[in-house]
Amino acid sequence: MIETYIHSFAELLSKETKIPLEDILTLIEIPPENIPGDLAFPCFQLAKQAKANPNAIAKQLAEKFSNPSFQKFEAV
Repeated sequence: MIETYIHSFAELLSKETKIPLEDILTLIEIPPENIPGDLAFPCFQLAKQAKANPNAIAKQLAEKFSNPSFQKFEAV
């Protein structure tokens, strides 16, 4: 079941970031217990390419995303 959510999340990220789906799938993580959420996407690679703050990129992505399969998207 989680694989379905991972793939849906990866499709959203791929569409927005223009990173190939296969690459996105290798970057999605299950966050550690001290971080809320079921799935995580570290934005460090995007930040390095854009020469921007990874937290700012995460917030931008979280604000853009909407999908009925997910309760919410949050930058942490």
